[in-house]
Amino acid sequence: MHIADAIEQHPQLLVDLNNSVKRVLSVKFLLGLFDNPYIDENDTTMEEIIYESNSLNLRLASESITLVKNGVPSKKSSSILPLKKKVKLAVIGPHVKNIYHWLGDYTAPQLNSQYTSFIESLREYTSNITYIKGSNIRETIQGNKLINEAVNISSNADAVVLTMGGSSMRNFDMSFLNNGAMSNESILRNTDTGENVDVASLSLGGNQIDLLKALKKIGTPIIVVMIQGRPYDITEVMQLADAVLIAWYPGQQGPKAVSDILFGKTNPNGKLPISYPRNTEQLPVYYYQRRVLRNENYFDETGSPLFEFGYGLSYALFNYKNLKIKYKDNIIQISIDIKNISSRDGKETILLFSSFFGTDVLPRQKQLIDYRKVFLEPNQTKTIHFRIKSNKLLYVDKNMQCKKPKKIKLSIKKLSESLEL
Repeated sequence: MHIADAIEQHPQLLVDLNNSVKRVLSVKFLLGLFDNPYIDENDTTMEEIIYESNSLNLRLASESITLVKNGVPSKKSSSILPLKKKVKLAVIGPHVKNIYHWLGDYTAPQLNSQYTSFIESLREYTSNITYIKGSNIRETIQGNKLINEAVNISSNADAVVLTMGGSSMRNFDMSFLNNGAMSNESILRNTDTGENVDVASLSLGGNQIDLLKALKKIGTPIIVVMIQGRPYDITEVMQLADAVLIAWYPGQQGPKAVSDILFGKTNPNGKLPISYPRNTEQLPVYYYQRRVLRNENYFDETGSPLFEFGYGLSYALFNYKNLKIKYKDNIIQISIDIKNISSRDGKETILLFSSFFGTDVLPRQKQLIDYRKVFLEPNQTKTIHFRIKSNKLLYVDKNMQCKKPKKIKLSIKKLSESLEL
């Protein structure tokens, strides 16, 4: 029933409607949205807002993109990234030329001035680029033809940049249901994430894995950029690719952010906000599960995640030492030294975890309670301080009361210290 018809049948509903509208308008008045309702057509404020918004998006994308593989760690000088300028690239993937694949659900139409395509961003560093789609995200039509085209251009390249993953693409010639969700006709194209798009498997769709296997046979180094709104099963990707970036849905400036990382203008410093699963059957795999006595491994596979919560590589290397803890007046003071032991500057996110002991309910294995992001020049050392107040030292007991544990262990990387409360 429409609102007007409901009010006509039940006039008392108008009071409820007015109260709801009043609450919304009150917030808008408090925000000053009605202070100056008329916009000057010659005002340049909107251009400034767009510029600032693009700058913020670029920073957010750059600091959230996570490098999870860069060559073979056991071999010296085996890093693939960063790429050298003027390198000859084969750029392949279903996301490359469509900005909507880089954006999340509920996306408005994009103006050309608001973003730079992936190809254009890469051309800031090298003009020697060949592009082929290679695969669709979901469809398998003409799969062999697309793969063969990708193989042909890759054999003459110095490196392959391959986008893989999914999409919650919203093009505006799609058909939608009355509730705003996509119809099945649109979903079948190349969308696997978003409202009305639930999948049971974490496997990559279309011919993406087949494409990666075919490219691997050529021997050209492969850099995979994962565009995704959910984790996928990337165990084969990790085995076959030489470098892997998880870019999530990085937004309008995502193509530029990825390009800047690939060529070393930006040093990757993103950390995973989830424990990354190996496959669908491994779930749940979150890191703060209850500490219970159980076999953590499956009969046929390890129970550990593919990547732990907070995992992320950098082009720089950092060393942690001298973890110190003091407890006074219900406050824990923590300090730790971190040193950049590489020849590149970079940012590092320091994650502080707590583990409780001596509780009358099953505690979490561990839980993030604070973090710091620090910038370090080559060979620079900084002492980082944390101050943890009493409200972060509590758990809810069996009587639903907040209590302190008898003992707490605090850890950063592989360093840990325990103390009695």
